Amino acid sequence: MLATLLLASTVAAAPADTTARHLTPVSVQVDDHHHQLSVTIGPFHVAAGMAMHDMDMMVMAQQESLVGMFDWPVDRRFHGVRLEVIDAKGDSLPRRLLHHTYMVNFDRRQLVYPIVERTFSFGEETEDMTLPTALGVPMKGGQHMGIVIMWNNETGHDIDGAYVRYTFHLNPRHQWPRPTPILPFFVDSHMVIGRSDTFNVPPGGRVLSTDFTVPVNGHLLALSGHLHDHAVTAQITDAETGKTLVTIHARRDTTGHVLSVSREHPLLWRGGPHFSAGRQYRLVVTYDNPTSDTLTGVMGMVGGIFVPDRMHRWPLVDATNPATRDDIGGLYNSIPTAAPERHGG
Repeated sequence: MLATLLLASTVAAAPADTTARHLTPVSVQVDDHHHQLSVTIGPFHVAAGMAMHDMDMMVMAQQESLVGMFDWPVDRRFHGVRLEVIDAKGDSLPRRLLHHTYMVNFDRRQLVYPIVERTFSFGEETEDMTLPTALGVPMKGGQHMGIVIMWNNETGHDIDGAYVRYTFHLNPRHQWPRPTPILPFFVDSHMVIGRSDTFNVPPGGRVLSTDFTVPVNGHLLALSGHLHDHAVTAQITDAETGKTLVTIHARRDTTGHVLSVSREHPLLWRGGPHFSAGRQYRLVVTYDNPTSDTLTGVMGMVGGIFVPDRMHRWPLVDATNPATRDDIGGLYNSIPTAAPERHGG
């Protein structure tokens, strides 16, 4: 019933039958003394699986799941998130058990697309995120949040009783001057709302580009991304002038395995490129592929920080928009259908 209530509060057409779907328990704790809010979800049984480069697109699409929901507890801003994968005792497990994870805010719209907000995201190559306290993502108590996880267990053995903990660094109460409000920025090179966004890279490589607009004026303050093995760069350009606005690079080993993706933190201090509502911009993602095989299940997306010139003009979630309905329906339909197993500890 919880899934029905939360989803129906945003989109009336959310499926009513939740009897075959199961969400994982979520624990939320606020630590005002240390200005932290922790969200812990689990336990999970993480089965050993094949490496990502051996998965086809259909398998990948089935792996990503909306696994938990909770209500954001307080009216607070946050300026950073730390990600941990732990066992029942709180001891660390490898973070690369996660291919990616992100949180969804069902009560706020994403900037570029008419979908619900992806408040933040981590790829397996993504580092923890911390920003100056002069900035903060505004959150309202009672906002309906969802947790999406895609596992990638290449350890060779099953792991039982895994938990994922997200620790938010909260801005101090009554901070003065008040933090500048920031909101997430997200563009996908192969966006298909409500369905898999993966693509193939043939031998020799591939360049994907997609044009986009923003509905409000504002500055892009920081940018990073989520890229798979053999990725080279992701660039945002002004589609009307061809000028490159920002480039992120994949840091790879000699086999092409992506170790990390660069972050354009200097944009925080330079003010960042200004985006104009309705103007055409372009995301260009470049992959090489020195192998003789086609790479399948590949992703190419960028995410960052956007400061709108006028916060009150940020578009609202429109429950009548077909794309919004497809997005939430796709999230809902990814909730696991198998009953959660019992775990020791």
